[in-house]
Amino acid sequence: MYRSLFCSAFLLLFSLISLAQRSPTLFVVELTDKHASPYSIHEPWEFLSARSIERRKTAGIAITESDLPVNEHYELMVEQTGVKVKHRSKWMNSLLVIANEEQMGLVNELDCVSSTFPVGFQREKKSSVPPEATPSKEYDQLDNRYGYAANQITMLQGHILHLLGHEGQDKWVGVLDGGFVNVDVSHFFDSLRVQGRLLPCKDIVFADDYAYEDTGHGTQVLSTMGANLPGLMVGTAPEATYICIKTEEIGAENPVEEEYWIVGLEYADSLGVDVINSSLGYTTFDLRELNHKKPMLDGQTYRASRAADIAASKGMLIFNSAGNEGGGSWKKMGVPADAHDIIAVGAVDARERKAKFSSFGPTADGRIKPDLSAMGKRTAVASLGGYKVNASNGTSFSSPVLAGMGTSLWSAFPDRSWEEIKDALVQSGDDYWAPDTLLGYGIPDMTLAYAQLSGIPHYHASESNTRLFKTDNGYQVLFKKGAQVNSYEIKNSLGETIKSDVQRSNLLVGTIDIEIPDDIPSGVYHAIIQSGDFQYRLHLVHDGNLPIHQP
Repeated sequence: MYRSLFCSAFLLLFSLISLAQRSPTLFVVELTDKHASPYSIHEPWEFLSARSIERRKTAGIAITESDLPVNEHYELMVEQTGVKVKHRSKWMNSLLVIANEEQMGLVNELDCVSSTFPVGFQREKKSSVPPEATPSKEYDQLDNRYGYAANQITMLQGHILHLLGHEGQDKWVGVLDGGFVNVDVSHFFDSLRVQGRLLPCKDIVFADDYAYEDTGHGTQVLSTMGANLPGLMVGTAPEATYICIKTEEIGAENPVEEEYWIVGLEYADSLGVDVINSSLGYTTFDLRELNHKKPMLDGQTYRASRAADIAASKGMLIFNSAGNEGGGSWKKMGVPADAHDIIAVGAVDARERKAKFSSFGPTADGRIKPDLSAMGKRTAVASLGGYKVNASNGTSFSSPVLAGMGTSLWSAFPDRSWEEIKDALVQSGDDYWAPDTLLGYGIPDMTLAYAQLSGIPHYHASESNTRLFKTDNGYQVLFKKGAQVNSYEIKNSLGETIKSDVQRSNLLVGTIDIEIPDDIPSGVYHAIIQSGDFQYRLHLVHDGNLPIHQP
């Protein structure tokens, strides 16, 4: 993970000294093919869950040889050299093995092996005692549903999507991270546990079924999406179902973490997960000779980036943090944020300005990265114990804020493909017409993404902070800076008032529903709208065309 999250300078120095004194013990063994497999693409239920098969079917995605497990006969041949197989990757057709140099010499002589390379060291699992969660008690509520998370949600106009009833229902989200301390007991996730929407976790690093340990980074990441304590903190997809998958090795930086990430991604796919959030990224390692190279950040060179695109081809919508290297020497995004078919997320502050630490692009092959941006500076995240909300910095948090919002959007249109959801998000960005390599296509707007997927005619007037939607009876106007009481007048070309109204809005949303009288002739009318201290003037064309903005 981004080193600033996990490693002090002392630990890094100690790690470099100790690693220099020993040889790698973990190797990737790439196999030649999947010939003579006992599995068949015509019987996918043997290696994929019903939900995973259904996701492919809904999206019209064929099951291919890449879905087949690694050839068992080849695996046995590799094991007979004395190595221990720790993990398998069907997409990359490879094994992750624990071995010494002598054993790897024998492995390299096998006809079924195409290549091998070292990726790190096998470490022993150390028991960790998580901080105790504070017993249940009352907490002070703010005067809005989202509590301290309101800004990061309203910045994306996500509250409007939630008001429409779309909060991630029936969507599964896989969270790949380094550890999830207290997720199993924290009150922020009570509704997930009570409603059966917290699936059994998985630890890929140590190959067991317990991931609520080591670090609370994943806990904080999950809280931006799945927390549900009204008045204190509500996430961007509070009604989704989540699974915590530990793929990050704490206290070290080695390429093997990318292998764990690939295995975790495949595991999520096999379960039928719809959306992935990965607040992880890889650039440099404890062994400098294994470092990634910036000229190779093309989305096709590094294994994790290739696996990310394969996951997308299987029907999953993937969000990955762009990285926190913007103010350092690396500056660029990491792996797998350079992948082609994922949404790499940059970070902005509460005033929608780029956070200095947020990594930027372009990719080595000239593509825009990050793709989109969300609030990642002083983002509201759950504490590890009790009823406290902290403010944390990093694209680690802007990514899940947006991932949860994308999940909620997809829950409104469950039959759409991940590509349609991704395109709608990108096209709703406030910099869509002038993207850059700092914030990508900008900060997305859920009202515009929803309108596009719904086929609702809409008009984007960003300079006046309004969103206009054509309705059956007229127009609905949404104000980015809304007031509780709004009013409007409609005047004809002679300046005569033909309709007026005063309406009370939701606390978080400024809205006006403008109904055009049935008995007025076609023509151009003037609407004067008052929302708090803001006044807007619009030309409305009463022949079914879109409204024309007039400052």
